[in-house]
Amino acid sequence: MISVSAISEFIYCPFKVYLRYVEGYQIQSPFMLVGRLYHEVNRGYEELIKRNIWSLNKKMNLEEVSLNIFEGVSEFVAETSQKYENPELMDNEKFEDVKNMLESQLKLDSLIIAIKTKKILNTGKSPLEIVDMLFPPSILDLTLENSEIGLKGKVDKVEIGEGIYYPVEIKTGFPPVKGVWQADALQITAYSLLIEEELKKEVLVGFVDYLQIRERKTVVVNSNLRKKLFETLSQLQSLLYEGNFPDKETVTSKCNSCNYAQVCDHSSF
Repeated sequence: MISVSAISEFIYCPFKVYLRYVEGYQIQSPFMLVGRLYHEVNRGYEELIKRNIWSLNKKMNLEEVSLNIFEGVSEFVAETSQKYENPELMDNEKFEDVKNMLESQLKLDSLIIAIKTKKILNTGKSPLEIVDMLFPPSILDLTLENSEIGLKGKVDKVEIGEGIYYPVEIKTGFPPVKGVWQADALQITAYSLLIEEELKKEVLVGFVDYLQIRERKTVVVNSNLRKKLFETLSQLQSLLYEGNFPDKETVTSKCNSCNYAQVCDHSSF
């Protein structure tokens, strides 16, 4: 079966997919390192914030609410970051900058959550009700696979509201000016199909959370996206199992920054 993540990689560069999944190259990059760090920190951050909200009460002012919500976040970022320190991929100074930037983003996020929380506390809602309002029920890192479709993958999050399931992909990069990147839309579409097959629930909408600007963008899983997904899967299967490469011109602008350029025969084109 084909991994959903391979769909995104195929859109970016088919040759990279071939080198990784057929030739067996596993070349890491600083971007991948930062991406894994951001993913793990953000998953744990949300759970930490939920617990911190439970300790609040209506008598607290905004500053007290903000301090309580952010409690333990700096320590959590530092502890998690230690697992990803890798001087061979990123020197200590640059990694420290990444860590500090991540902590600053979470501090700003915590302030925004504190403002919302304080307003809701003033209405008499309990901390438990606030958590339910700000953080819908969700399943994290849900593994899905379907042999008939030929797909498998682990979706970052599935949010649940009134019996409706919404796949959510978390991306560390920037979004396009409008909408989402095609690769991200196809990933959401793939997870939607897997959820439909596994849970027997129709999925019409998913979301992409772009962490760099803390913006959530909606993906409407329509017939056009489903058609494009199966076309891409067909091309991907042809590449992986038959070695049919697409036109070289599709990747020339990306070769210079690719971590696979050193082992790719097409990187000079």
